[in-house]
Amino acid sequence: MTRSESAEPAPRYRTEDGFTFYALPSGRVVDNLDPDLVDMSWETLADFLATTGAVRIESGEVVS
Repeated sequence: MTRSESAEPAPRYRTEDGFTFYALPSGRVVDNLDPDLVDMSWETLADFLATTGAVRIESGEVVS
Protein backbone atom coordinates (compact mmCIF):
# COMPACT_ATOMS: atom_id res chain seq x y z
CA MET A 1 0.00 0.00 0.00
CA THR A 2 1.37 3.39 -0.95
CA ARG A 3 1.24 6.44 1.26
CA SER A 4 -1.44 8.07 -0.92
CA GLU A 5 -3.64 4.98 -0.63
CA SER A 6 -3.44 4.95 3.15
CA ALA A 7 -3.89 8.68 3.67
CA GLU A 8 -7.28 10.19 4.36
CA PRO A 9 -8.66 12.06 1.37
CA ALA A 10 -8.51 15.84 1.57
CA PRO A 11 -11.89 17.43 2.41
CA ARG A 12 -13.43 18.84 -0.76
CA TYR A 13 -15.45 22.01 -1.25
CA ARG A 14 -17.46 23.14 -4.26
CA THR A 15 -18.08 26.75 -5.25
CA GLU A 16 -21.40 27.95 -6.69
CA ASP A 17 -19.86 27.98 -10.17
CA GLY A 18 -18.93 24.31 -9.88
CA PHE A 19 -15.20 24.39 -9.12
CA THR A 20 -13.78 21.91 -6.59
CA PHE A 21 -11.15 22.86 -4.00
CA TYR A 22 -9.28 20.82 -1.40
CA ALA A 23 -8.49 21.63 2.24
CA LEU A 24 -4.95 20.47 3.05
CA PRO A 25 -3.72 19.36 6.50
CA SER A 26 -1.60 22.55 6.60
CA GLY A 27 -4.80 24.63 6.53
CA ARG A 28 -4.34 25.88 2.96
CA VAL A 29 -7.12 25.42 0.42
CA VAL A 30 -6.06 24.67 -3.15
CA ASP A 31 -7.64 23.92 -6.51
CA ASN A 32 -5.37 20.96 -7.28
CA LEU A 33 -3.72 18.34 -5.07
CA ASP A 34 -0.63 18.38 -7.30
CA PRO A 35 1.50 21.28 -5.98
CA ASP A 36 2.88 21.92 -9.47
CA LEU A 37 -0.63 22.46 -10.85
CA VAL A 38 -2.09 24.73 -8.15
CA ASP A 39 -3.54 27.83 -9.78
CA MET A 40 -5.65 29.20 -6.93
CA SER A 41 -5.10 28.93 -3.18
CA TRP A 42 -6.06 30.45 0.16
CA GLU A 43 -3.97 30.39 3.34
CA THR A 44 -6.90 29.35 5.56
CA LEU A 45 -10.20 27.56 5.20
CA ALA A 46 -11.94 30.51 6.88
CA ASP A 47 -10.61 32.92 4.23
CA PHE A 48 -11.65 30.54 1.46
CA LEU A 49 -15.19 30.12 2.79
CA ALA A 50 -15.60 33.85 3.43
CA THR A 51 -14.60 34.79 -0.10
CA THR A 52 -16.22 31.97 -2.09
CA GLY A 53 -19.32 30.81 -0.23
CA ALA A 54 -18.30 27.23 -1.05
CA VAL A 55 -19.94 24.20 0.53
CA ARG A 56 -18.32 20.95 1.64
CA ILE A 57 -18.77 17.90 -0.55
CA GLU A 58 -19.46 14.72 1.40
CA SER A 59 -16.96 11.92 0.86
CA GLY A 60 -19.46 9.64 -0.91
CA GLU A 61 -20.61 12.23 -3.43
CA VAL A 62 -19.34 11.94 -6.97
CA VAL A 63 -17.93 15.15 -8.41
CA SER A 64 -18.70 15.52 -12.08
